[in-house]
Amino acid sequence: GPDAPDMDDHAKEEQRELRERLQHLLPSPRKEDKQEVSGRGFNESLSVIFRSKWFELVTMVAILCNSLTLALIGNFTPEEEQTLLLTEFLLSIFFLVEIVVQV
Repeated sequence: GPDAPDMDDHAKEEQRELRERLQHLLPSPRKEDKQEVSGRGFNESLSVIFRSKWFELVTMVAILCNSLTLALIGNFTPEEEQTLLLTEFLLSIFFLVEIVVQV
């Protein structure tokens, strides 16, 4: 009916306004910036991940697990010690990766 073009225009206007509000989140469309944007996007992505509350929580849990693992080593049978040593090794790798990426 006659209202259809108005609804369509209204939807287009809402879409345009949303695009304008979100424009700062999108990479630059210029061709000369293409390489720079992709590199910058990767670094920014890593920065967002490693500075997030979620990653901070995961790191705190890893530190707690590492502390418990170190406290338990020496109190179990050799077979159980292997599991603790493997856990300690994996946590050490996690901390190494965290340090390398943060620097």
